[in-house]
Amino acid sequence: MKTRLYFLMVMIIYPMLMSSQVYYDRTFDIGIIDHPVAYVADQAGNVIVCGWFEDENQENQRAFAFKVNNYGEEVWRITSEETSKYMALYITESGHIALAGSKNNYGFLSLINSESGEGIWSYQDDTSEGFWFGSVNELSNGTDFRLHAALTTNSPHPITYYLFDAESGNFIESDENPGIINDPVFLSGQMATDEIWFACEELIVCTRYEGTGFIWSFNAEHIAGLDRYSPTQGCVVRLSGESIGLLINNIGDTGDVYGEYFDIVHQDYTVTGSGILGTDKILVTGTIDGELAAWFIDHDLSGMSDRTYPSASPRMGVDILGLPSNDMLIMGTENGSLDNETNIFLKKLDSEGLVSTQELAEEDKVWISPNPTSGTLNISGLEAGNVEVSIYNNLGQLLKNLSNTNQRISIEELTNGFYIAVVSVDGEVVKQEKLIKR
Repeated sequence: MKTRLYFLMVMIIYPMLMSSQVYYDRTFDIGIIDHPVAYVADQAGNVIVCGWFEDENQENQRAFAFKVNNYGEEVWRITSEETSKYMALYITESGHIALAGSKNNYGFLSLINSESGEGIWSYQDDTSEGFWFGSVNELSNGTDFRLHAALTTNSPHPITYYLFDAESGNFIESDENPGIINDPVFLSGQMATDEIWFACEELIVCTRYEGTGFIWSFNAEHIAGLDRYSPTQGCVVRLSGESIGLLINNIGDTGDVYGEYFDIVHQDYTVTGSGILGTDKILVTGTIDGELAAWFIDHDLSGMSDRTYPSASPRMGVDILGLPSNDMLIMGTENGSLDNETNIFLKKLDSEGLVSTQELAEEDKVWISPNPTSGTLNISGLEAGNVEVSIYNNLGQLLKNLSNTNQRISIEELTNGFYIAVVSVDGEVVKQEKLIKR
């Protein structure tokens, strides 16, 4: 009876827990040398990361993508068996994930199911050897949806993009602008349903659904981000000299451009990616003095502050997102145990760039992966304290009770379905999680 009542309590508390804010710091090992390039988050807090990995000799490049849930727990992972790289991704209106990059040294685009990671359709360009798709976005006129992918390479080349039907993957057309760019397209931003901006280091190209647009050129050592600044304006975040520069321009036309420069008050730094946190902050990430760093610029451009995040293994921020929950997420690389090994980390923080409560900090140290699972779970927990993991079925029956963590647990004997895992530290429940076995 006591077990039954406890299970009912778990079932009541669990939905409340799921809706509360959860902060995490996770590391993911894909290959020997991992290169995370881009990531997106949906309204539920799920995150999809893409990029490529290679061996210790910096050879045998293979594309990857993976999804984590609101707890930072891996849901699925896909990797390619062919020479390939993913360079960009986008969540479409249908909720699927568009992935752009290269396969066998040609431009490659695919659409996958966001729930399972299974492929829906794919397209490989067969005319431009040495090129890849450096960006992907979805354009709409309110009725039809088209995927827009910029074809690019490392040598001087014309501005070229391809259009596809977003549902079927059918090729619609390609457009080649007479202008020549010297650097590859590596970044894009959705400014409106019918307008995107994509960038190389020397310019921004605006493209609209009906085919119009403009080219915007300026000096920059690096463009960290193209973000929607307001309902009617876009923002370019760039590194210029020893400053982070913001340029604000209108969406839909080339109105008056304005902005501000903010001096970086450190001698040793890198600036890599940027994002927008609602109407609160402009976020920038990179490193300061060899440590993971974030800069926070007031949305009204009145000031800038910074914060570093020391870690046991050196980290570099690649990009940073403002989430719908008014939190922020930093994605980047972390040095591994080998000389040139790198892994991927995701660090979710609150709106001030902090994790402010002890409860959330302790919950962050206890997690279960993979979830869903085919039968084996990795239980990771606190280094100190008595950590207990209990697994219940939907009848409230206790199926497993383990007092040691940091080990692999088999639930292969359980039938496919839903279960509840309850994690306690020194007798106090710190986490309840719904498990899926399939």
